[in-house]
Amino acid sequence: MELVPLKGLSLFLLFILTFFFCAFPLFLVKKFEAHLSANSKRIVDRVISFLNCFGGGVFLAACLLHLFPESVEEMEKVLSYNASANASDHHGHSHEDGEHKNFWPYLVMSLGFLLVLFVEQVTLSFKKDHDHDESRREMRSASVSVRAIATSISLSKEEAANLEISLEEKESNVGHSHLPQNGSVLGSIMLVLALSLHSIFEGMAIGFEESPGSVAHLLCAVLIHKCIIAFTLGLNLIQTSFRWTIVLLCNFIFSVMSPLGVAIAMVVTTVHDKEERYLVTPVLQALASGTFLYVTFFEILPHEINSNRDRILKQFFLNLGYAAMALLIYFFPA
Repeated sequence: MELVPLKGLSLFLLFILTFFFCAFPLFLVKKFEAHLSANSKRIVDRVISFLNCFGGGVFLAACLLHLFPESVEEMEKVLSYNASANASDHHGHSHEDGEHKNFWPYLVMSLGFLLVLFVEQVTLSFKKDHDHDESRREMRSASVSVRAIATSISLSKEEAANLEISLEEKESNVGHSHLPQNGSVLGSIMLVLALSLHSIFEGMAIGFEESPGSVAHLLCAVLIHKCIIAFTLGLNLIQTSFRWTIVLLCNFIFSVMSPLGVAIAMVVTTVHDKEERYLVTPVLQALASGTFLYVTFFEILPHEINSNRDRILKQFFLNLGYAAMALLIYFFPA
């Protein structure tokens, strides 16, 4: 298949499959929630966990064996060309450019990683402060109620004081729990925004590819990861107080971001100035590589590996995903 039609197909597949898997939990809840046993829920959780590990291996291989090496190669070509051009015009300045040509791809990749990490930390900090303040208000309200109850039922001062001390201890511990807080509306909105940022870069990585084989490789990796993340995002959204129309709107926003990234990259690759185009492409590919590493090492692996359950099986599926993508890249090179 030609390059442009294949990218157009990737636009369609990214949107349709992401939206389907993101909306699928809503359908399941409405259809089968009353009939799903506790044992069935545990089985579903384990299957999702294994698929998540498999997707993490696929994503890691796509980044380390394909996307970033290609970015390094292309950026070195551009920097070498510029160094040669500068040497012909200004003698004696090409040596410094040659020394640093291996430095820039890794710097850009790390900046992409740190950018997404910064956005994530700001998001989590804002969410934590919001939840902390809300919980404190609830505790203070409860403390006032305790005083009123103590007065109405004529508790002794010592008994009332003990009740208030108990509440104050609970208040002092607010915000220090490491357990996930399901159902947070603000947290779900921030999650949609953060994942949407990842999705734009993932789509741009596909759009910057210049051969059908490269597009197919990266599309497979992104689709596997996106479908799993979309399903888990859908699970998160249905646990909030959102109406189903808002859930579908969040699904749509998340689903459209990767196709938007592909479209942006396709527009950038049509720039008439080839030197500018060839520099922009590897730079944005390196940024996307940084987001790939973030997704793998901060979103997928810590959540799965830190759990004591099924450690060997999770490692197996992680290795299986990495091996599958490595074989795909090796036997079907771009």
